[in-house]
Amino acid sequence: CVLSHQLSDGSLRIMILITLLLLPEAEKPSIIILDEPEPGVHSSGLEIIASLIQQASFHSQIIIATQSSELLDFFEVDDVVVVNRPEIIIEETSSKISLTNKEKQTIYNRLDQDSLKDWLHEYTLSELWAKNVLGGRP
Repeated sequence: CVLSHQLSDGSLRIMILITLLLLPEAEKPSIIILDEPEPGVHSSGLEIIASLIQQASFHSQIIIATQSSELLDFFEVDDVVVVNRPEIIIEETSSKISLTNKEKQTIYNRLDQDSLKDWLHEYTLSELWAKNVLGGRP
């Protein structure tokens, strides 16, 4: 018998995600939101989780917030929506520093297979993200 405090955070995370993603269809939530599901998860475990997410997406809308380029590579271009923060302008005077949100809105961009076709011949999604081709970087 293994107690939960004897397991690593990554092992616990995988067990919880697998339990959620393999719920029977009748019990599965219609929307599943996962915030950074990958910390502490080995890359082989990440592949399993990504596969289960793809399977579960046939019955539930799944929203994943991540900064993991490794997780990105397990999905197709059409699966990805990049969130860009508006430009923040820093103004400094002798008495204070103020931040101004110029556009006052968050921008959501669904990636387009056709517009990235030439890039994807040579690069993975994670490499394009690292090169800031996709956006979504600070």
